[in-house]
Amino acid sequence: MRKRLHRLAALAAVLLLCAALTACSGGAGDRPEKDATPSPTEEPTPAVSVTDAPAPDVYLSEQVSTLTQGSVTIRVTTHLNVDGEVTDSVTEQKDENASDSVWTVTERRSFTSENGVTQTVTETYSSGKLQSRQTERTEDNGQCTVTYDYYSDDRMTEQNVDEIDADGRLTRTKTMRFDGAGMLIYLREVRYAEDAYAVPLYEEISKSDTVTQIRECAENRRLEATETQPALYLVSDSALKRMLLVIGSFRTEITVSKADDTSDEAGKRTICTLAEMYDGCDSVALYYSEDGKNDLVRAGLGTGGKYNTLVWDCRIREHRRTETDQNGSFRRIDVRGDGTEVVRYERVCDSERRTVSEKSYDSLGNITSSRRVERSDDGHRETVYELVMSENGRSVTRIKCTEYNDNGLPGSVESYTQDGDVKYGASRWEYSYDERGSLASGVYTSADGTSVKTTYQNTYSPRG
Repeated sequence: MRKRLHRLAALAAVLLLCAALTACSGGAGDRPEKDATPSPTEEPTPAVSVTDAPAPDVYLSEQVSTLTQGSVTIRVTTHLNVDGEVTDSVTEQKDENASDSVWTVTERRSFTSENGVTQTVTETYSSGKLQSRQTERTEDNGQCTVTYDYYSDDRMTEQNVDEIDADGRLTRTKTMRFDGAGMLIYLREVRYAEDAYAVPLYEEISKSDTVTQIRECAENRRLEATETQPALYLVSDSALKRMLLVIGSFRTEITVSKADDTSDEAGKRTICTLAEMYDGCDSVALYYSEDGKNDLVRAGLGTGGKYNTLVWDCRIREHRRTETDQNGSFRRIDVRGDGTEVVRYERVCDSERRTVSEKSYDSLGNITSSRRVERSDDGHRETVYELVMSENGRSVTRIKCTEYNDNGLPGSVESYTQDGDVKYGASRWEYSYDERGSLASGVYTSADGTSVKTTYQNTYSPRG
């Protein structure tokens, strides 16, 4: 699945302020998590506009935030340029009652933006030694590449690379491991399908002491999702000379049990046995086109010689087109061979180019996720509703309500999850600001009533 996406926040889980400070000053922060009970790192600290400062001849050049959690005090020092963009930050910690001379660096970050590419480099340390380096490069169109380097005794032991498309989907990963001499001993590269399960379409694994193993799902070996079932894939394994049947998160080996090569209205048919049963079915009938292309056009699962318990029919997408307007609204549409069109994603923006709603759809046009934003007429309140679908079709709504002060800055943010009539995981952030509109303090209160306060020391420098 897309677990590595969530490492962007998990990598610095102990650093409760770093993501907040980045968002505070307009820099690049961690990708938001989807947990039902968020923590301080998952709710970005509100953006601060230095243009509203009463003295335009100075700007916020340094911000030092401090909090104490348990017996540990954490301090983050952030530097900003004259445009209010974060250039770098350092996170340190020490025992609560220790002297200021014993601060230990746990993280360093740097932020750059050039030629339409924003780059964030995050390094973590333990006992003064580099443990990991994360480099995130984001293009103007939203495409992102994230590289994770892991170290032991100052030597790189592993490197992971994720490629993420403009819609936030993981499309490719690459993992490399090295021995003590820096020699490559393991390589795994995977390309993923555009579905909720991130099915590997191509997977190559190489080890220094074994032959290369390749798993691949060809373009003509996929059937789109039905109203009740995820998409179906046939994956070949070159090294083990076997075929895998993949349905959503389910996968099993299949073997030909009856190569009768008979044909009917669906095409040539091959019967296979499943190593593990799927929804009570132990066999699958696979139908291939007879036009010379040998495309998989139909699949039927069943038992006892009947293969119509679960059925997939081919819906071939000829091409994809997009629509947009002057406000930033956007639609991505699949066009099938028979000319029918299915909207797969749409974003609606208002005249101020603010997002009003976002929706994603499966191949049948059913909503798989949605997000909508409601704003009060006076601009003091904004509520975001995010519908999240689970694998079994159950959905919950995550709600975030932000109250803005008279200067347009967030005064409080409340987040919770709504499951039917049940509301749970409620947490709250409250903010105060200095006379120049920069953060002075932030208080996070979790669902169990525990509060953590962060204080900010702001330094201003002349613009000249």
